[in-house]
Amino acid sequence: QGENRKYPSVAVDAQGQILLAWTEGMTWAHEGTAHWQLFSPDGQPIDGASGSAGPVPAWSLIAAVANPELLDH
Repeated sequence: QGENRKYPSVAVDAQGQILLAWTEGMTWAHEGTAHWQLFSPDGQPIDGASGSAGPVPAWSLIAAVANPELLDH
């Protein structure tokens, strides 16, 4: 699938949903892109809950965060 996947980050929210984020294409002194996928509590990918963004600057990392303030109430 993706090329040169690195630096995974995981967060789990209070409902048990799992956010997996990682970078692709990052190499020594070169930027890459951030990618993510949201999974249900039973580990199944949630359709439409994935994406990518960039660039991620060289020497940078990404972090997945479960933020209860972003949940729909």
